[in-house]
Amino acid sequence: MRITLYRRHTKTCSHQADKAYQRCDCPVWFEANVIGRRWNTDTETWVQTANESMQSRWSSKEKNWRSAEHKARQLEQQLDDILTGKSRPDVKTVQQAVELFLTSKRNENLAADTLYRHEQIMRALAEFCDRQGILLIKDVTLAHLTMWQSQWTLKAPQARRSRQEKVRNFFKYCLANGMIATNPAIPDHWKSVKIKFSDQNIRALESQEYEKILSSIEKTKMTASRIGRRRECSSTTLFRLGWAKNF
Repeated sequence: MRITLYRRHTKTCSHQADKAYQRCDCPVWFEANVIGRRWNTDTETWVQTANESMQSRWSSKEKNWRSAEHKARQLEQQLDDILTGKSRPDVKTVQQAVELFLTSKRNENLAADTLYRHEQIMRALAEFCDRQGILLIKDVTLAHLTMWQSQWTLKAPQARRSRQEKVRNFFKYCLANGMIATNPAIPDHWKSVKIKFSDQNIRALESQEYEKILSSIEKTKMTASRIGRRRECSSTTLFRLGWAKNF
């Protein structure tokens, strides 16, 4: 495999027609086609993909062509060592994996409440692994997840299912970024929390839904003759919202 270098010229550069021009100061980028691997810019490692050729393009973070060329040869050697078994992808601790995952979530511009839930669940997982003496994320097994799940204090099936899905999201991220070889949290192995039909009529509100309902209550204009009814409806609604919010 060979990494190809090319320039991404700025609009003011007079050499825009020549992507291989070496003497300007425009950023140098890399391009590679590798079967079963791609370069992940977040973790800066070669990660596994489906068994097919995938084109990757990423910044070399260099403007000097020779420096970028040297870096490309190093990355080629690193990939060759991985493919031939001489070395393996970067091994992450549980804490490192958690921090990388949460960083990716923060970059998604999620609602503050949603991000807080991810942070809370990841903190609980990291604490469990610490108690079990698990240092590396690759060493977390299905048995560990099952044991941890049995210790959850959540009672509502929807809340337990929501936590389980967030944990699955985390391990899916770890697999995609080459931190683990197999995913212990896939549904075929870690069975989903069952929710009865009678439980499905009640669920925790998403923060956007909560704010939208409150906003609609504030904007509703009632006449004096409907003040009593408004107070009654608002009290009932807010009681339900408060209950759902703390679900």
